[in-house]
Parts: sequence; C-alpha cells; structure tokens
Amino acid sequence: MLDTGACVTIITKDLWTELGEPTLRPVHGQIVAFGNSQLAFLGVCKANVTWNGESNAVDMHVFDKCDDNLLGRDLIRTFKMNVGELYDNPQRICAVKSSDLEKILAKYDDVFKPDIGKCVKAQATLKFKGEPKPKFLKARSVPYAVKAKVEADLQGKIDEGILKPVEYSEWATPLVVVPKKDGKVRICAGFKVTVNPQLEIDQYPLPRPEELFQASNGGKQFSKLDLKEAYLQLPLDEQSKKYMTINTHKRLLQYQSIPFGVASAPAIFQRVMETMLQGLEGVIVYLDDITITAPNAEEHLQRLEEVLKRLQDYGFRVKKEKCEFLRDRVEFLGHTVCNKRISTSPTKVEAMLKMPAPKDLKEVESFLGMVQYYAKFIPQLASMAVPLNALRKKEAKFVWKKEQEDAFQQIRAKLADTKTLTHYDPKELGASFVATLSPLPVYLANGSSSPPSSVNIPGPAPKRQRHQDRHHQEHSSNHHSSSTPRCSNSAAETAGSSGSAAPAQRRQTGQRPRGQPRADRPTRPARLERWISGEMRRLFEEMREMRTTVEALASRTPSEAGTSSAPKPANPTVADDAEKPTLHNSEKAL
Repeated sequence: MLDTGACVTIITKDLWTELGEPTLRPVHGQIVAFGNSQLAFLGVCKANVTWNGESNAVDMHVFDKCDDNLLGRDLIRTFKMNVGELYDNPQRICAVKSSDLEKILAKYDDVFKPDIGKCVKAQATLKFKGEPKPKFLKARSVPYAVKAKVEADLQGKIDEGILKPVEYSEWATPLVVVPKKDGKVRICAGFKVTVNPQLEIDQYPLPRPEELFQASNGGKQFSKLDLKEAYLQLPLDEQSKKYMTINTHKRLLQYQSIPFGVASAPAIFQRVMETMLQGLEGVIVYLDDITITAPNAEEHLQRLEEVLKRLQDYGFRVKKEKCEFLRDRVEFLGHTVCNKRISTSPTKVEAMLKMPAPKDLKEVESFLGMVQYYAKFIPQLASMAVPLNALRKKEAKFVWKKEQEDAFQQIRAKLADTKTLTHYDPKELGASFVATLSPLPVYLANGSSSPPSSVNIPGPAPKRQRHQDRHHQEHSSNHHSSSTPRCSNSAAETAGSSGSAAPAQRRQTGQRPRGQPRADRPTRPARLERWISGEMRRLFEEMREMRTTVEALASRTPSEAGTSSAPKPANPTVADDAEKPTLHNSEKAL
C-alpha cells in the first residue's frame, strides 16, 4: 500500500522471507508511529523495486508486527511518483526479489574465502637502475605489548606461503610494525633504506581521482569490492624474491609475493588490475578498490558477475565484510559518490574538524595537505590560506598569531559547510547550448523545407589575425603621422646622455618612477577575477543578442523573409543608430 504519511518503506517479515532474507542492517535513529510510540524494527535490508520500467534499490524496514506493506515517501521520491494524478490503467506495485544477488555471490563463493589468494596469471618483477648492491640491516626490537601479535601474524603468513624462512641472504630489511584500528597489527618492512633507492621505479600511471569520479557519472547503483591484502596476492618472480628478505627478531624470512612498501608495487599492481578488468563498462579500479556502477539493477548485476568471474579466474580473494552491494552511494577515495553528484566524506571532514590548532610547521603542512585534497569544495581556499602559507617560507619563524588562527578557523568553517558538486555532463551542456542558440528558426522563417547545412556565427578573430590587424593599424597610424613635423624634446635628448635626468623629469611631472609599484594597482588574483568577469559578461551579452536576433527571424513570415535580398555582412554589429536592425532587416544583421 502506498502511504504518503510514512517517512520510510516498511515490509512485513513474511515478505522479507519471500525475498530470500537479505542481510539486515541496524536501524539508525528512532522511528515513531502515530501517538509517539516507538517502533522496534528487525532491521533494514536493501531490495530492488521496479516501477514503470525503472528499477532502483530501496531500503526496506522489516517490521514483524505489521499486516500490510507500506511504501513510504522515500520510495515516492526515488521514483518521482506523481501521487496526486489519476491513471486510467493502474498498475500493481510489487517488490522484485533480490535473491539474484545472493545467487551471484554464492556462484563465486571462492572469491570470498578467508584465505589470501594468489594471482595465477601475472607476476611482479623488480628492475634496478644498475647492478644492485646488497644491503643487510639488523633486526629491530619489537615492543613487548605487540610481540605476541607480531609472531602470530608472521606464523600465519608462513602457513599461507606468503613468507618463507631462509638460512642465508645478502639482503635484509628491518621489520616495521603498524597497529590497526581493530587492535591487530600490520607487518611491513623498511624497504626505503635498502631496496627502493636502487629500484628502477615502474612508471605505469595511476589514474587521477577526478577521472575516476567522472567515470562514475550516470550510475544509479554502486557496488564496492575490497581485495584482501591486495599486494600479497601478486607473486614475485624467482629473481626478485631474494631482494625481499626481512630481518625479524626470530629469523630471516623471504617474501614470496610483493609486499607493501616497495616503491614499484602500486604501479605494478595497477597494471595487473587494469589488464584483468579491461573492456568492462562501468567498472572503476584504483589499486585494490573496485567500484561497479550501472544505470539500472539488471546491468549492475551483469557487470558485478563479470567482475567476480575475472577475479576468480585470476585467483584473487575479496574481503566480504568490507564489500558493499547495490548501494545508492559509496565512499570512494575520500569522497561520497552517488548518482551525478560527489561530496566530501563525512568521516574525513569530521576528523579534520576535530584537529587542534597546529603547534609547529609540520602540523601546518599536514593540515594544508588534507585541506588541499578538498580544494574544489572550498571557494577561495588559496586566499584564505595565505597566513598559513606564510609560515612555510624559508626564512619565516613559526609564530602562531591571530591572523593564522583566524585563517585556520575560517578554513575549517568553510570545510564544514562544503556543498555537493555535480559531475560534468557534456550531453546536458550541449543540449542547453543548442536550446539557447538553435539555428532551426532561421530556415523556418525563410520558408525553406530543410535545415541549412551549416550556420556561420561570427566570433572573435584568431590571435595571429588580431595581432596582424593591430600591426596594420599601427603602421597606418605611423605612416599618416610621418608627414607632420616632429617636435624635439630637449629633456628627452638630455636623458639620453645623462642617466639621472629621466627619473628627475618623471618626479617633476608627477609620473611614477620606474621600478616603483603602483599603490592603486590591484593584486594579480583580483586582476584575473576582474578579467574573467568582464569576459563572461561580454559572452553573455553576445549570446543574448544572437538569441534575440534568432527569435526575431523566427517570428517573420516567409513573405517578409523574401523581401530582404541584401547580402549578409560578416560583422553583426551596427555602427549607426539609424541603421539598427528591425524585424525586417534582422536577417541582414545576423
């Protein structure tokens, strides 16, 4: 039943069972019924709903004490239903079973196994600038509080074949232990002091985040896959393994796959992932993150199945608890991406807003680096950050003054009030431009039965042509004035022999001495902003004039169009007020 008074969509437990019992998520916040009585839901699930040929994933609140299924305002907004309209042939609205997703996930169950996978179709090869010089460093001590966790993690990697004990090695890199948020530890190595300085860094380009965000434009549903210990799933060739030996407090261990911390690892892994997923539309990959999008649920499931198939063929494993399926929005590269829109990540922004004021230069640079990642959401960020950037100058001393504090608070306030941006869509931009400057009324007003093959709208001359025209005008002006007698300037002639006469003369005449900046001269950003504003105003004026002319032509009858047979001038401007275009000679002006 369609209920415009319900803020959410509510389904019975029986319908949830009929849909295949999709995964339930906890309900955030409180939902009350009439009379302020709180409702206790079993949870929220995602289900595909099809209406009028359009499919969308909608959140369904499962309630075991409900007799009817209530389709609330969230579903009405999703499908943009006109509730007040009457229909001759009403259709029954029903939920589409979401068991198709469960079938796909069950079909490729190997991809979600808990062990670390091993790529069977590619290997990582390390290349060096010259003949590598072995470097052996002693093992670092491990804090007693995490020693048991480190030893357990190392033994687990040995059992899975990622690490292999060795008795002797010319290479040895010290162990680095990084704590995780969940209390576990991540085993890394300090390759920046042993292997990385000698590596020939792989230059395979990583995609720019802006390009990836643009690739998600138009998708209505998103799925996100996260590979488990991604780099460790890519094996090393035999020649490269000896360079990946680490020195632990127990023994020497040799990596059998490429570890985190190797300078060439990101480029090598990105190449393998793009090779694996090439040719798939709506699939975005950045290292170990794979995002899938599609305009509807059917195409989305097809693309998701193809991605899982290729992951299974290559032997990769995915961490299921970090995956998301058929979501309206996902977190991707520190941004929230949804249909045609992109915004900042709430968790990232919240962490930045909780940062205290910087106490040294390193903290200033850290804050500016994080803010710069969201620069496109913060207008005039460069101007606001001037006091903070002043502390980064070579001779500057770190003194946190009021101007720095004001700039810091102003940037944080702007960051908290960031807006949602839309993706660039050339189709919408082109349609808007054609609608504004459509040439179709021109041939209709002229009585023609077919549109013209081309419409020439005069525009600004090329830069070279403008330079030639300006040079021609100056040459004509000089030629015209060459016949007039030229007055000699004694002060100027004296300045030619004396270097101090010219500045003295400029002071006497009130002119600004050379080398001294003008006091009233605006700053470069202000001049640039003024120039852009002027160019935009000029462009809008030209567009308004052309649109007025086209509308005037469209209002003419064919008989009126035939009365004007004068040739069309190249320049649409009118120099004399007496010859301003009327309804009958507007074609001549165009």
